[in-house]
Amino acid sequence: MKLQSIKYGILALACGLCGACEDEPAVQGSGAEVKEYRVAVVMPGENQSRWERVVSWAMEDLEKAQRGLSRKVKLKVEWKDENAPDLEDYLKAVAADSDVAAVIGPYHSSSARMASACCGARRKTLILPTASSVELQRSCAGKDFLWALSESDIGQCEVMLTQALMDGAENVYLLSREDDYGQSFIDWFTFQAVELGLMSQGNYTYSTPEDMVVALDKINARFEDLRHDDVFQTLLFAPSRTEDAVWLDSLVRIHPEWKLRGINLICSDMVYAPTLSGRLTSGLNWGGMALAADPVSGFPTVYQVKYGDEPLNGESHLYDALVFLAYGLTALQWEPESGLNEALKRVVDGRAAYDGGWMADDMRQAFALLQSGVYPNLVGVTGSWDFDEEKYTSVLHSTYAHWSYTPEDGFHTWDYLSTDGSRRTSSTLAGWNWAASRMESFDENAIDPAYPSLRHNWCVLVAASEGWANYRHQADVYAMYQLMKRHGYDDDHIILVAEDDIAWNPKNLYPGVVRVHRDGGNVYDGIRIDYRLDDLKPEDLEAILAGEAGGRTPYVVTGDEHTNVFLFWSGHGVYNGLNWGEGYEMLRGQQLGKMIRKAYERGNYRKMFVALEACYGGSMAEACKGIPGVVFMTAANAGETSKADVQDYEMNIWLSNGFTRAFQETIDANPSISLRDLYYKLARNTVGSHVSVYNEALYGNIFRNTMSEYLRE
Repeated sequence: MKLQSIKYGILALACGLCGACEDEPAVQGSGAEVKEYRVAVVMPGENQSRWERVVSWAMEDLEKAQRGLSRKVKLKVEWKDENAPDLEDYLKAVAADSDVAAVIGPYHSSSARMASACCGARRKTLILPTASSVELQRSCAGKDFLWALSESDIGQCEVMLTQALMDGAENVYLLSREDDYGQSFIDWFTFQAVELGLMSQGNYTYSTPEDMVVALDKINARFEDLRHDDVFQTLLFAPSRTEDAVWLDSLVRIHPEWKLRGINLICSDMVYAPTLSGRLTSGLNWGGMALAADPVSGFPTVYQVKYGDEPLNGESHLYDALVFLAYGLTALQWEPESGLNEALKRVVDGRAAYDGGWMADDMRQAFALLQSGVYPNLVGVTGSWDFDEEKYTSVLHSTYAHWSYTPEDGFHTWDYLSTDGSRRTSSTLAGWNWAASRMESFDENAIDPAYPSLRHNWCVLVAASEGWANYRHQADVYAMYQLMKRHGYDDDHIILVAEDDIAWNPKNLYPGVVRVHRDGGNVYDGIRIDYRLDDLKPEDLEAILAGEAGGRTPYVVTGDEHTNVFLFWSGHGVYNGLNWGEGYEMLRGQQLGKMIRKAYERGNYRKMFVALEACYGGSMAEACKGIPGVVFMTAANAGETSKADVQDYEMNIWLSNGFTRAFQETIDANPSISLRDLYYKLARNTVGSHVSVYNEALYGNIFRNTMSEYLRE
């Protein structure tokens, strides 16, 4: 993480840069070929005047940059308010209109998801200046139509937490809206806090002002508990709507019993908005991060001199979007048969020597090189346009302005943070491939309990979700079934629970085939399912593990003190709960603990290994601590979500989860791996969550205990 600072007082530089923009002599080439392209620009109407002036500035610079060239591109901008009720109809129309070269915007992630659906169906070029939802960018990765000029909110969450760390925080909270935008922060906040050495005090979500009151009550109670310990505390606020900041401010005013005026507040970019000036008066310590131009480019300085105020969140990215598109259209003229998206790939892959920037003279050199078929290493006002070389979906790093707000002075930028140089940006698969660096340590000299000899093995595999959208959970369980079969199990010792509604689902382009890799084999082949999910209730798992056969549960683990049991669960989870199907049924941590303890008391297992692939899986394991002979390995700790891993772009579904994929590959490569080494392999190869081990003290020495005890080879 780099901290960059810039002083706005360099007036000579600012005047020089402005002069370069405004006073360039008019050198007009004769007989130039000018090709005009229609561009749909979709941005929020409440800041229309700001968007229009930065677009006019970009258009002027593009026109000046192409003076004297034999071929030129001209952009004809058509505006659309992204808050308009007919936005979806409009997006469908422009996506289908071959005369529209590209769509720039929308600004918000929720609207951008709609735009991606419309443009993706037609492979219409979609350039997103600011929309940064992780799931949006991941779901469009590799589809070759979406170009996000800001990295995903994984980066923004990282810089917010980094700022909290630099401010001296020890405890951090997250308050976020429960939508696409907020989900990015929910998914990554706890993981990143742990990686940075901060103590997460929880994720709190809202959709309405009433929800926010409940969340703030909980935050305030926890804040007061810890305030007496003299620790510095920070609240991260990630609203997807600017008006949510007014909710927060108003609620703090009407709840004087809350002590939150003493908390350090770091907001996401949605709060950096001139429409809030004069409206935040509660006395909260307002501050935060906002997407910004690279200060080294000089754009913020020129903007302030030119217009008398600081750039609005997204203005620099809108400027870059127009220039980026103009470069792509110029490259398209060199190879017109390739299409605009392929032309943009060549533009961002360009590495020819080029020392220019975003000023008209610099851009003239860039246009001339592109017209000659040479692709320079281009940069914009927001920094270098380094895209992932495999996915081409979003830039690998962004710059954020660190701002504060007071009712008297409004918004003020203090310095800048950039994710350029952070450990994520070296990834070849973009910023979401961030594996954990913090590992658990274990006692290498731990003593094993005296276990009876091992004679039998049983395996219980549960896919706890249903429906096409949850493809990955059943696919992973089927893959685990195949793993167990490869390593000696017969069907009589595997109990498989799955709804079985994906292999022959009408949306499956390959009927009867289920894969966990895009080019992988059919893991559905030869599957024998014992229970459909809808035929059981969560509490039926108790009879299955305890060996109590009955009318509802004819297939159970018939174990004894010589039997090892492997339990694998894949599905959705919440804190202290595992979802069962699509309804409201849920297996709670205390229930799972009761089930396993009953199996222990009945002598139905010798050792048990429980692997949980679910969000907040660690909370389930924590509720089961203290049971002899059982060890838990979870894809995520008690405060984290686990992440989908492999996507099928053709069918637009996730095929597998990272933890399960790494688990299977590791066991196939080394069936006798120790549980400690298995943990290390999974921890290093699972993205976005901390693989965790629980209850090992009552299990034995995990350096000596191996996975081979749960195989039948």
